[in-house]
Amino acid sequence: MEAQTDVQTYIERGKQALAQGQAREAAIAFAHAAQIEPNNPYIHLGLAEANLALGSYGVVYMACRKVQELQPEGGAANEMAQALLNLLDRRYDRALQHLEAVISEDPANAYAHAMRAYLLRLNGQDYDAGLARSRA
Repeated sequence: MEAQTDVQTYIERGKQALAQGQAREAAIAFAHAAQIEPNNPYIHLGLAEANLALGSYGVVYMACRKVQELQPEGGAANEMAQALLNLLDRRYDRALQHLEAVISEDPANAYAHAMRAYLLRLNGQDYDAGLARSRA
C-alpha cells in the first residue's frame, strides 16, 4: 500500500513538473516511479514526455517502445507513445492522427492538446494551433 502511495506521489510530481516546464524534475520523478512500478505504461509515457522536453530522444524512443510493449492492445498510452514516435520521425500527419485518438479518449489531456498545437503550427495551421493551445 505504501509503495502505491509513493508511486502516485511520484506520478503527480512528474505531471506537475512537466506542466510547469521543469522537464528534468519530471524525468526524475517518473524514473523513481518506474523503479517502484516498472510495468505501468503511463509511467513510461511520462518518462518519454519529460525526455522529449530534455532533448533525450533515445530515451523517448525506448520509453515509447516500453509503453507499447506494456499496452499492446492499444489505448491512450499506446496512442500517445505512437504519436511521440511519429514526431521523432517527423511524420507529423501521422502523429496528429494518433493525437486525435488520444484526445477523443481523454479530452482533458493537456499534454496531447499542447503537442497537437505544436504539430499544427509546424504544418502552418496557426489558427487551429491557437485553438488547440487554448485547450492545453
